[in-house]
Amino acid sequence: MFNSCKEFKISEAVKNVSRFEDGEQYSTDIEERFNIPWRMEIKKKNGYFEFYLKCEKEECENRKWSIEVEFTLKLVSQNGKRLTKNGQYTFEKPIGNGWPKFISWKELENSPCIENENQKLFLLNHTVKNV
Repeated sequence: MFNSCKEFKISEAVKNVSRFEDGEQYSTDIEERFNIPWRMEIKKKNGYFEFYLKCEKEECENRKWSIEVEFTLKLVSQNGKRLTKNGQYTFEKPIGNGWPKFISWKELENSPCIENENQKLFLLNHTVKNV
């Protein structure tokens, strides 16, 4: 059971996602929220779009830590169409949690995004509660 509720959002617009090669990944800059470093990571792997929330808090030999979170990952196209997934996780070391099969790459390429010079623009968005 969560003791307190703090909430934050991390968002970033990413161009040319449809041009990713298999195995290519993109990580956002680290953003500190409530003294904890976070980032988002996306990857094209085996025909799927992978999407993760990553806690970058360093491990400490003398002191264990854990952060229980509820999170929402959203992939939003320029025209407002969105794919949303919710999860819960307890971070105890610097690691990512999310979905290795968030959406198939074919569905992503065929999604109705506004094209701008043959570039698809997506907004990555995480909402995290109970930090």
